[in-house]
Amino acid sequence: MLFTYALYFRLIFVCIHFITSNFVPVQKNEQPSLLKLENQAGYIDIEDVLLRKESIDQNHVYILDTFDKIYVVEGEKSDRKERFVAKQYVESRKKVQDNLTLFVLKYPDVDKDLEQNFLDTLNSIPRRYSSAGMALKEE
Repeated sequence: MLFTYALYFRLIFVCIHFITSNFVPVQKNEQPSLLKLENQAGYIDIEDVLLRKESIDQNHVYILDTFDKIYVVEGEKSDRKERFVAKQYVESRKKVQDNLTLFVLKYPDVDKDLEQNFLDTLNSIPRRYSSAGMALKEE
């Protein structure tokens, strides 16, 4: 019982810390980003990954944030905590931007038109950008 309470309060602390430290309202002059959410022993690790299709696998949740659209990609083997944090991210973005459009791709039963829309959006981002704000060479 004590162990259950300890886990519960740890999860609440992690969520509150994550929301207050990482969910800062974005500004329009920032670059699009592709975020990978990964459960690491109960903590959700958020990593900027390259804006490429090859960066995405079926084991995690990914968020493509282009400022007017957000794509949440839920991999077939993604963790429920990863999905929960992605939902929190979207809710925090909606609080600061009213005209935000949300698309959710849930594998394996993903809508093929929606998947193609996501890939077109991902491919339309100039290759000179990676997600973490690092400049890449033009291809």
